[in-house]
Amino acid sequence: ESRQQQQQTPQNLPPISEDNLLTFCQNVYHLDWVPHRYIMEERTMTTPVSSDIVEPLQEALQEALEEVAMNATDEDEAPPAVEMLPLLWQLGLHACDLFYEDHDRYPGTTTDYASDAPAVQTHLQSLLQRYQLTQALQNATTPINFSNIALELCRYGNAEIH
Repeated sequence: ESRQQQQQTPQNLPPISEDNLLTFCQNVYHLDWVPHRYIMEERTMTTPVSSDIVEPLQEALQEALEEVAMNATDEDEAPPAVEMLPLLWQLGLHACDLFYEDHDRYPGTTTDYASDAPAVQTHLQSLLQRYQLTQALQNATTPINFSNIALELCRYGNAEIH
């Protein structure tokens, strides 16, 4: 009787189909554990950032900066702008969320959108320090103009991304 109870599916869980079980078994060697945080932990600036988060960010930024530096040596192409790194834009959007928490509106939603840029830039700089990315950015071969990123995010004014 205990074996029969073990084979029964709990009432609150849906049954697992044969196809799903087969797919799982075929792909079991491709499974990986991905560390993550709850979105509220990411959005609260008071929660300490673990090395599980910081180290992959630092590595990703370093790789991106090295790629930009390699591409900058190609004489046929214009040097790429470091400001176009997706990681910086992701942090910039996070800075816009922090601006919203402070001002109850998104940056750039007033007639003078440029006036919000310094506050967004301050939030962006604090995020870079929080994730310990400032040193890698200071060592970049191409200087990064954070005021351009902040100004562009203010110009965006929480509109639909295109």
